[in-house]
Amino acid sequence: MRAMKTNWRIITGAALLGLLVAAYYVYAVDNGELSTVGSDRGETSFGDATTDALCASAGTNLAFAPAVSFKAGSIPAQGATLEQIAGLLQTPE
Repeated sequence: MRAMKTNWRIITGAALLGLLVAAYYVYAVDNGELSTVGSDRGETSFGDATTDALCASAGTNLAFAPAVSFKAGSIPAQGATLEQIAGLLQTPE
């Protein structure tokens, strides 16, 4: 069980790092923000960036991030810090 917990921490850390990198390359964000507002009803810019980062980290073409993974909020699309990104995740560790 301990090894599994460690693996999830490594995966989560890699995803957060990938998300930070993806935040700098966000495409077509209309208002210059990465937002989770409305994630219970549809796609969001932060959700899109999250799944892009998961794909890049895992080397896949498809990733899913359930809306329950996010807290409501917004951060700047450019120059977002790891703390700001983690602040929009329910369980950033």
